Amino acid sequence: MLYCSLSTKRSKTGELSKKSEIATANIYTVLYSLMKKGLISYKLKNNIKIFMPAPVESFNELVEKKQKGLDEQKEKVTYAIKKLKQTPKIDTTSDYKYFEGISGIKSLLNEVANYMEHFGKKSILKLYGQPRKQSEMLRGFYNEFHKKRLKFGHKYKLISSKGDEEHNKLRKSQNSEVRVMDLKNDASFAVFEDYFIAQHVSGKTPVGFLIKNRKIAESFDQIYEQVWKTASK
Repeated sequence: MLYCSLSTKRSKTGELSKKSEIATANIYTVLYSLMKKGLISYKLKNNIKIFMPAPVESFNELVEKKQKGLDEQKEKVTYAIKKLKQTPKIDTTSDYKYFEGISGIKSLLNEVANYMEHFGKKSILKLYGQPRKQSEMLRGFYNEFHKKRLKFGHKYKLISSKGDEEHNKLRKSQNSEVRVMDLKNDASFAVFEDYFIAQHVSGKTPVGFLIKNRKIAESFDQIYEQVWKTASK
């Protein structure tokens, strides 16, 4: 329609509708839109509107006006991003989150991995596991998690279930120490720096807790180390 109006000298609405293949019922809406943009004008001849194109330079002016608007928006967005980056991050000393379902456990693992990625030094994830049958459906997620852990350079200490040799062998090859016990528990827990993680994944709906609390993490770390000493190498 724009090309049609600019390439046509003077035309009535019927002629423009035919050339542009725009229905007569809609042609006025389009024409008035072009008028607001300064691309066409009209005059009355015998009470009939004759539409005429503005000079072709008007199209360039329209593009420049839009570009100016985009540049102004970009400046505002750039300024907003700069201010957001300067906003102090909220870092509470204690926090907790509850996760539910398989997708929830995956989100929990992703959050722990994200914390590991941005943690300032190399550390150790300590896990008190559960029998293999209790966590079989999530082994794929756990394997992907440990690939990330290895990438970030953190070690792993695992108290695993007896009889899960294949799994234990895999973890030993992933910068890990593994000890085994005759585990009967349905839930597992882990400690990584300020975080305590608890999971119960054997039921119909897996659930997990991620607790950020230094004292809680330190207490379970002590419990873990005591159990670690009694586990078999």
